Amino acid sequence: MEEVIISPPLIVKDLIKDEQGTPLFDYETWALELINHSDAFIEKAHGEPFTMPCSEAHGEPDAVTESYCVDFKLILGQSMQRAVRECSWERTMFKGMTLVHTSRSKEDMPAVRLHVVLRGYSLERLRDLMNTPCRKGCLDDAERDVRSFLKSIDHPKNLLLIYPCFFYSNDDRPIARKSVDLALLHDFKTAMQLRMQLHLGCETFLAYFFEADMVILRACGDELSGFDSVPVNMSPTFMDILRSHCGGSKYARMLKDVGVR
Repeated sequence: MEEVIISPPLIVKDLIKDEQGTPLFDYETWALELINHSDAFIEKAHGEPFTMPCSEAHGEPDAVTESYCVDFKLILGQSMQRAVRECSWERTMFKGMTLVHTSRSKEDMPAVRLHVVLRGYSLERLRDLMNTPCRKGCLDDAERDVRSFLKSIDHPKNLLLIYPCFFYSNDDRPIARKSVDLALLHDFKTAMQLRMQLHLGCETFLAYFFEADMVILRACGDELSGFDSVPVNMSPTFMDILRSHCGGSKYARMLKDVGVR
């Protein structure tokens, strides 16, 4: 099984800007486009397409309909987000041209792998950490990242948590996908339990990328059950970023899988 983080421009919104320095893309846009091609999500919305809210000044969800709303959250610790941003090339779109700027950091930066760290936490430890004040010097990097993640899911909303990695396997596809499902359950089970205890009436979904699809799981009790999968080429924004800004050999298989030429 091979795991590759999705290309930085797909998850860091200020890596691609116009000539005024305004970010051109954000992950909420392609996530919205993808769930609008999810039969399971559209069924929850009684056939109505999701749209962005007019304003998020009061914490409105990222995708809304009259009957159902869902908010998007990246499963990416603060230290990893910072490392991805600082170590990635930036691009400016200017009069049909792309100007490429070298990364801010010339050296690799250490970062916490959030899903790995979460494996070692009991439900009680997560509760204690979430309620620990984040004073300077009080927590180490791993604890700060875990606490920040817990705070991000501590909201009375339906949540779609996006694990920003592509998985590939030469094994039988259903078997390989099931192994990813079980691995993610192992990593996030305790955090999902805490989330459901805090917000019993809200739904929690977890998405990841398997070859050319965004696979969506739903947290149900102590399990993650299959909910839906959507080909990533259903999102024009995702494909535009992938086609224009995701070079390099490690993305070659992904580009082939989604039909990019």
